[in-house]
Amino acid sequence: MRYKKAAFLFGFLFLAFSCQQTTPDQDQALGLDESMDDFQAFYTRFHADEDFQLARIPFPIKGAPDNAANKPEYDENFTWTKDNWVINKPIDLEKTQFRRELQAVSDELVIEKLVHQSGGYSMVRRFAKMEGQWMLIYYQGVNPQ
Repeated sequence: MRYKKAAFLFGFLFLAFSCQQTTPDQDQALGLDESMDDFQAFYTRFHADEDFQLARIPFPIKGAPDNAANKPEYDENFTWTKDNWVINKPIDLEKTQFRRELQAVSDELVIEKLVHQSGGYSMVRRFAKMEGQWMLIYYQGVNPQ
């Protein structure tokens, strides 16, 4: 009986550790190559740690809120500040029916566009490497295309 418990525990631990994603798998999920490992690490932490996220946005940044056309406070000069920022959470692409379009323009600029399967709505974020650190430099919430 004792050996069965030990074997079960070992099997469970083996399964748990083997199911964890590694950085290369995550890079592949974002469509990035190995040269962008630092962006992947930043991207993962950006969505997991609110304090880190706030520290990696050089407020104020340009952009637009969700459904901007229907917001009286929106104009072409809209900027995000710490006061109006909404923490970005990880996006479940399967549940939300969005698809990710990620473009590494260079080693220091990545543009992410999340497009709804209907094609009618999208969200845009731009990330840039500034002084050796990845930063979010632009955010347009979900809006009609």
